[in-house]
Amino acid sequence: MKELSTDWTKNRNLWLSMFFAAVLPMLLGFMLANYFPAWRWSHYPFHSMVESVGAISAITIAILMVLMVNTRHLPRYYIWPACALIGMGILDGFHAVLHAGHAFVWLHSVATMFGGLIFAAIWLPEKWLTDRYRYVLIIFTLIAVTFIGLFSIVNPNLLPNMIVNGEFSHIAKFLNIAGGIGFLMGSVYFVRHKLREQNKGKHGDRISKDHIFANHCLLFGIAGLLFESSVIWDAGWWWWHVLRLVAYLVVLVYLFVLFKQQQDLLVDQEIKLRNINKQLEQRVYERTKELEKASRAKSDFLSSMSHELRTPMNAVLGFAQMLKFDEDKFNEMQRSNVNEILDAGEHLLKLINEVLDLSKIESGNMSVVMGPVHLDKLIKECITLMKPQINSHQIILINNIRNKDYIVSADATRVKQVLINLLSNAVKYNSEHGRITLDAKIHNMKTLRINVTDTGDGLTEEEISKLFTSFERLNIEDCIEGTGIGLAITRHLAKLMNGTVGVESTPDEGSTFWVEFELFQN
Repeated sequence: MKELSTDWTKNRNLWLSMFFAAVLPMLLGFMLANYFPAWRWSHYPFHSMVESVGAISAITIAILMVLMVNTRHLPRYYIWPACALIGMGILDGFHAVLHAGHAFVWLHSVATMFGGLIFAAIWLPEKWLTDRYRYVLIIFTLIAVTFIGLFSIVNPNLLPNMIVNGEFSHIAKFLNIAGGIGFLMGSVYFVRHKLREQNKGKHGDRISKDHIFANHCLLFGIAGLLFESSVIWDAGWWWWHVLRLVAYLVVLVYLFVLFKQQQDLLVDQEIKLRNINKQLEQRVYERTKELEKASRAKSDFLSSMSHELRTPMNAVLGFAQMLKFDEDKFNEMQRSNVNEILDAGEHLLKLINEVLDLSKIESGNMSVVMGPVHLDKLIKECITLMKPQINSHQIILINNIRNKDYIVSADATRVKQVLINLLSNAVKYNSEHGRITLDAKIHNMKTLRINVTDTGDGLTEEEISKLFTSFERLNIEDCIEGTGIGLAITRHLAKLMNGTVGVESTPDEGSTFWVEFELFQN
């Protein structure tokens, strides 16, 4: 007893609405048939208006349902009601333009039977309603009911008798009662689904779409059954017209409310998404500031440490050079040790200077003094400085820029540093007894490209993508000395002088590193 009471409380709205949608229309229909049997009101314009409003409502509801099924706001099984309403709306639209007669009753009766049978089809497995079959079902419905409507209007003489001796024929009553039973089957499905969802805890006693359509089908079912006790234009006949119109309008209002709720929900989600984006942008901004601060701290630290390391390193090199002056007093092993100290010290000092340059660039403290730079003289100085290294690797250097009066707008000291970096790499990564070629070419009368070409192993696309990254050695740490920041510094320096750096390479053939500067304009 307690369980029955609980079920009644949980489903009170459902059972009350079903009771009023079934009992009251039936009672009023029988009362009108028994107490006003002779009352007639033949009014075509009003009837056309009622049927037209119903037809437009049906098609509008169907369109909304199809859209909501496609956007997953309604389950797939709602395609059946949508197709039923499409068929009923079109057939009732044809019915609305006719005068009383066989075609007039035939179209209404077929509309009721068609709608009822399609609503009853909702019991079929939902898995059948794939995207493809849903569209096929809608198109088939449109074609079928349009054909039936046009055929009925063009060929009324081929239709069965729907009125006999002023009353509806057995065929007319059968079609309407069959359709009414189909609607009642659809109503039972919606009630069943509503109760199942409620038992799963998905919604409680609130009005749901299944609840609304259960009553919608029930009103259509009662209207179909009341057809049997009515006569055209009598009170009962008008009554079940009113029931059908109410069924349409209830669903139409509900779907518009549901559609509005979905739109409001989308707006709310957009507002939330906008707020989240603002929060993310703020967090990215704050994080960027933190990273910039950390980068500056790192650069300041490297700069400070580089200065601190360079001071004692210069002292070590100074004493080593003093020992070098007295090398006549040393034996062969001692002289070799002094040379090792000098070579290692100079290499270490070079590394310290590179780290110091990188820290200056990253902290924004690196400055350049722009002016005219004569390349011929500058390149000769670079070659002179690189001569010992080139000779030790037995490399041939070909200078095609010799005696060419190229003048670029740059900082002479930094251009020299850039070219020495490129030449140094060309020596280190060249093959034994290889070749280095220096040449230049003017582009668009505005820039000069200086090429440094070697005959080394070349680079792959993957290696090129990592080449200008700080401290990237391309997995060759053990065979060639260096820090992996020379090319990164070269790119930064070129950028400071409004220039660019790049590379073109073919594996096993060699590489061409190039740097472009603006030509000096007098």
